[in-house]
Amino acid sequence: LILRFAVKSQKIVQDEQEADFISCLHAGQLNIISWPVIESQEFYSLFPPLKCRLDKQKLTHNTAGEFLHRAKTLMVKLKAHLVLDQQRIAESMASHRAQTLLARSPNALAFGLQE
Repeated sequence: LILRFAVKSQKIVQDEQEADFISCLHAGQLNIISWPVIESQEFYSLFPPLKCRLDKQKLTHNTAGEFLHRAKTLMVKLKAHLVLDQQRIAESMASHRAQTLLARSPNALAFGLQE
């Protein structure tokens, strides 16, 4: 059961890695690691290899300011898409409500009921 869970979680991580917000910040150079449970032997055994891996890795941003600017730009883009989606949803709901009111108005005016 534990092995199946580990395999499934690793597959999810691999599938989502390229579309991940954090991966976008690092120009696709980020590897997401499925980390073992805290206090297990595997948890502590991965620190030395991780440190070696990080030491060998090239920088994706030369300065913290450059990274911060990129992060803020991506957040603004995400927020803009969210706002546009919310506006589209609101417009669609308003349109649907208007159509419903138009369809039910004759009965409501004639009989005092909307049914």
